[in-house]
Amino acid sequence: MKIVRSLIVSWLCGTSLTISPLSSQQPEFSKPVWTTDWEYSEISALRVLSDGRVLLLDGRERRLHVLASTGKPLREIGRIGAGPGEFQEPLGLVAMPGDSTVVIDRGLQRVQYIAGNLTFGRTALFPEMSEMGPNKLTRADSRGRLIFATFFHAQTTPRSAVVRWVPGSRRVDTLATLLYPPMTRPVRVADTLIVRYALPYRVEDGWALLQDDRIVTIRANPYGVETRASDGTLTRVSIRAPQVPVAASERSNFIPAVRDSMPRYKPPFVASSIVSGTDGSVWIPRYRAQDAKIRVWDVVAPANGRHVTRTTSRDQDVLAVTRSGVYIAQKGPDDLYRLEFHAHSSH
Repeated sequence: MKIVRSLIVSWLCGTSLTISPLSSQQPEFSKPVWTTDWEYSEISALRVLSDGRVLLLDGRERRLHVLASTGKPLREIGRIGAGPGEFQEPLGLVAMPGDSTVVIDRGLQRVQYIAGNLTFGRTALFPEMSEMGPNKLTRADSRGRLIFATFFHAQTTPRSAVVRWVPGSRRVDTLATLLYPPMTRPVRVADTLIVRYALPYRVEDGWALLQDDRIVTIRANPYGVETRASDGTLTRVSIRAPQVPVAASERSNFIPAVRDSMPRYKPPFVASSIVSGTDGSVWIPRYRAQDAKIRVWDVVAPANGRHVTRTTSRDQDVLAVTRSGVYIAQKGPDDLYRLEFHAHSSH
């Protein structure tokens, strides 16, 4: 894939790289190295261990599966409950140092540790500091501190913050601020109940965590990826993406109060599906048109500013990226999912 670059200097006293990506008309991930025989109701999260084994979380069934490096099912660990080794509403897996893993359990408002030998360890309650604690996008730095995005309300523009938390402590440090998605105007849904709804196709910033513990911010307007070096220098990879209109049929799925507040165009990317690769890459899925048969991913390597586009089918979702390849959830005609592993190509 050819990469076209042009350098623009003095962007907020930093460096900006504007790259015009190329797009493909066909999905690239059509020949996996292996595909699981089992089908899953949902593949909520994935954790790839150093020996190639995979922890696969089916949040809908509340089951945590252990797969061999070939995708063969080995066993399940944990069970539904509130005690040690149990969970109520697991929604995320966090890769910790030394092959250990943390399960994010929204139902019990806690994190549960799993050692490298797949035995369950201690738990820690979520910090009491915001309206949203650790979530499915939670990551861990090299010291085992959890990084996640939360939000707070301001009198003017609501903002979201990327914060760092040591499980078991009360200290929460703010690392970056993001654009928070707008809400609808207050809507009365009962005689005494007034609520505000999250606006569909809302414009919001995203984030990712690099292997050297730096935070990458993905800005929605204008679309681009920002990374700050240790000396304070800001590098920006600007990405050009076509505007995707919200179709009338997509609007009709919502109540009038929401539908009337929806934007004309979708934002450039889906912030809730950004993937931080262990190979130093950041995979950002663009919003697609309703009838599109492919999904475009902007793949950025912040270390050198390299940017390419990759394409999957509309029924494929990238879950994890390692130095050896890409793990993808493939949705079937029965609405069940299989896990696929694809080796890296020459891109």
